[in-house]
Amino acid sequence: MTRKRVFADTNVILECFRINVWAELTQRCQVETVEMCVTETLTGDRTRTDFIEVDPERLKKGLHKVHPVSKRELDLFNLTYEKMASLDDGELHLYAYLWSNKVRLSEVVVLSTADKGAVLRANDLPDWLDWIQSLQELLRDAKLPRAKIDAVGPQHTAAFLSKVRTDVRNGVIP
Repeated sequence: MTRKRVFADTNVILECFRINVWAELTQRCQVETVEMCVTETLTGDRTRTDFIEVDPERLKKGLHKVHPVSKRELDLFNLTYEKMASLDDGELHLYAYLWSNKVRLSEVVVLSTADKGAVLRANDLPDWLDWIQSLQELLRDAKLPRAKIDAVGPQHTAAFLSKVRTDVRNGVIP
């Protein structure tokens, strides 16, 4: 059986570690990301009360691929989609990789993010808005136990993503 190909951003990876579903998700899905998301996942402000410790070995073991993004890819992407410059580095690199390498999102099946800005900017790329899936939906599709699916934070739920999508389409979030 072919595993679902998933491109995950930093926030999704961190949430998977927070609720302890990383190993199960990466066994059931082919999870990929970009180098910048790995860097962001492994760093951060350790003094924050909500800091999530990520074991680098567990992270790398679970990832199917970690893609580099060249300066040229970033520059071309930013020139083509100037509004993307407002994204966090991880999401920017992730979008630049997918766009530059002409990854067909219909083949990827899902781009998973919990960042409102990343969802908003996806609307600028033809058909991308429909290919974003919440972590909750992803875990449900991967047939994880309901208790783990229900443990996701509010910004990782299907309801949150649905509301953001609707607001973007209606121009509420410009």
